[in-house]
Amino acid sequence: MRKSDLENGMVVQTESGKNYMVVGDKFIGETGFVDIEEYDEWLNLKTHPSLTGYDIMKVYAEIVALKHLNDNTKTLIWIRL
Repeated sequence: MRKSDLENGMVVQTESGKNYMVVGDKFIGETGFVDIEEYDEWLNLKTHPSLTGYDIMKVYAEIVALKHLNDNTKTLIWIRL
């Protein structure tokens, strides 16, 4: 999976287990957002290399609302090996 493959509504999960919904040029979470531009094409955080736990490890299919962000019913479509 590449950053360019992401679509609105998809959910990404970071190394630390936090979920974010793809909305335009942002990853929107329960407590804030991250600009997608802060990630390289391979979904690694590029702008703050000293921060750990923010690389994208999983991508889930689209959800219809932010309230489903942490539901266990999401469909996993990619996992970093």
